[in-house]
Amino acid sequence: MRYIPAVTLYIRLKNAEGKYAFEPVAGLSGRKPKGRYYLRHTNEKGKQKWVPLEKGLAYQDAIAERDSFSAGLLATRHGLNVAEMEDHVGRVTVKDAVAVFRNAKAHKRPRTLQAYRHTLNCFVESLPTRVRFVDEIDAGVLKAFQDGMARQKLASKTIRNRMLIVSFLLKHAGVGIKVNWQDAPVVEKEAVRAFSNAELRKLFDACSPEEHAVFSFFLGTGCREQEVSHAEWSDIDWQHHTFTVQEKPEWGFTPKSHEARQIPVPAELLTLLKAHKKTADESQPLIFPNQDGKPNGHFLRMLKRVALDAGLNCGQCMHSTKHLSSKERAKRLNAHFHDKDPFAMEKALAEPTKLSCKHHPVCDQWYLHRFRKTFATKLHHGGTRLKDLQQWLGHKSLSTTEHYLAGSDLKAAHVRQQLEAVFAFGD
Repeated sequence: MRYIPAVTLYIRLKNAEGKYAFEPVAGLSGRKPKGRYYLRHTNEKGKQKWVPLEKGLAYQDAIAERDSFSAGLLATRHGLNVAEMEDHVGRVTVKDAVAVFRNAKAHKRPRTLQAYRHTLNCFVESLPTRVRFVDEIDAGVLKAFQDGMARQKLASKTIRNRMLIVSFLLKHAGVGIKVNWQDAPVVEKEAVRAFSNAELRKLFDACSPEEHAVFSFFLGTGCREQEVSHAEWSDIDWQHHTFTVQEKPEWGFTPKSHEARQIPVPAELLTLLKAHKKTADESQPLIFPNQDGKPNGHFLRMLKRVALDAGLNCGQCMHSTKHLSSKERAKRLNAHFHDKDPFAMEKALAEPTKLSCKHHPVCDQWYLHRFRKTFATKLHHGGTRLKDLQQWLGHKSLSTTEHYLAGSDLKAAHVRQQLEAVFAFGD
């Protein structure tokens, strides 16, 4: 919520029981009784503060004190004095513009809101001291923010995403300056590769019954991760073999583009889901809940673990993590125990651990979106119309679907068959 430094004027009066109590002046009718006045306001931390005014102060003077105090709070919030604040009446500060923008986007998903909050906090912190109002933001300010991220060696995609969020803020605040996308780093798009039949066989052979049901659902519906997390039994039409992606207000879930859609479900997947339902909690609406009965957010972790167990990791990926296992933590502490140097121990614990996908579930080749790509690719090669694929995938435009299917797997059997049929030089 946006913080508004409202100040209320109170007066201390004796009630019918002969005890003193505070009454808001605005709630008193007729002539204002005499008594000592107090100001009450709520600070940014949500705590109420009381400020006593001078004894014997007249009502009109108390009103003037309240207005002056309120103006002082507002000016302090924006890093100005009262005189400066009066000179800038009608202008919008950057902090207020950010607060209004975030309130307007409060309906977005938690991950999106977190990205907005973090990016805009970084942007505000990067502003030079001279920039307090949104109309003072110029091309130089935006370039400095972008260059600062580049110096931090952030990924090109991260920089572009953050600049995009800032551009949303400026547009919402009505600022004319725009991000110069020509200066933004170029993001190389890696083509999503569909799973081969051999990879899928090995993966499903290593799955538990529950994991088999989860990944079969991803593969057989082409749904996004959040759509699977919030999938409910009531979304399945067992008679017509369809699954409906739709809004779940109770979970705070809204489909991408805010549009519901129906997807045809293979009969084999329906049979698998019926078997899965027999082992599920009858009172649980979600198909794949977590242990707390809420939408599961650990499908990616599950996939990477199964891929490791199936021996499908590439063996080349290396990742760093600051989350130490209890075994690794004890090992590092023991190594520095005899030194009895707390700084050395602290440094040892803060150092990230290098993990190889040879022995850990961190392989970059295994991610959930490949199921969606595989779903689309198999149907496309089977002759499904692009218009139908567009609807089932939930794409806004047909060009997105076409781009999504761009690039063929050169190792696929149908590619080799087509190639050999076209270039039959002996005929």
